[in-house]
Amino acid sequence: MRRSALTLRPNDLLQFRAITDACAKGRRRYDLGEVTEHDEGLAAFKRKWGAQGRRLERYEYPPLVGDNAGGGNGPGSARRVAQAAWYVPLT
Repeated sequence: MRRSALTLRPNDLLQFRAITDACAKGRRRYDLGEVTEHDEGLAAFKRKWGAQGRRLERYEYPPLVGDNAGGGNGPGSARRVAQAAWYVPLT
């Protein structure tokens, strides 16, 4: 993309088209995605489309330090148990 073309606001055109298509398909909501707490520019871009911010609650499983594929009762075993509990194959 050429920086000189950014004044034409290509991102606005893409969002307009996506929102228009979603409305045509009967969708009532359009998710503009996440904004980090301190990214006011991105938040302003999304607000101009009528977006309403919502706080997200998220639970993450951090990567284990020193994890390896070895056996035993170490971090590798904990990861295998967690993956078996949370992984759903898409077949």
